[in-house]
Amino acid sequence: MNAKRHPRQRPASGTVVLAISCLVALATGCRDAKPRPLILADGGGPAVAGWVDDRVDAFERERSRDVRVLRVGGAEDALNLATRGDADVALVPEQAPIDRFVGGQHGREAGRGPGGARVLVVDARMHPKVDAAGAEELARSLLEP
Repeated sequence: MNAKRHPRQRPASGTVVLAISCLVALATGCRDAKPRPLILADGGGPAVAGWVDDRVDAFERERSRDVRVLRVGGAEDALNLATRGDADVALVPEQAPIDRFVGGQHGREAGRGPGGARVLVVDARMHPKVDAAGAEELARSLLEP
C-alpha cells in the first residue's frame, strides 16, 4: 500500500540527517577530548636523555597530559623548531647560542637543567599554535628538583 504524501510535506533530506548526526557526534565527542600533546624539542643530546624521559614521564602521570618528545640532531634543530613555533618547549645544551631565539621574541629561557641544559619556553603571542599554559607547566616540571 502506497501512502500518499501531502504536497507540502517533504521527506527529510540526507544532508539534514547527516548534519544532525555530525552535530550529535561532535557534541558527545568534545566532552572527552583531551588537549593536544605538548611538543618538546630535545636538542640536549644523549647526556640528558634519561633525565628528560624521567621528567616527561612524571609530568604525564601528574597532569594527565601527553608530551611528544622530538629528539633532534642538536641545538640548532631544536632552536629552529622553537623559532618556527613548532614546539612548545625546547631543550638545548648550555653552550648553544640562543640570542636569535630570545632577541626575535620567540620565547625565553625558563632555567637550566642538569649539566646546564637550557629549557626554553616558546612565546604563544608570537606563535599562536603554542599552548602557553601547557608550555609553562612543562618547563617548570623539567626544572623541578
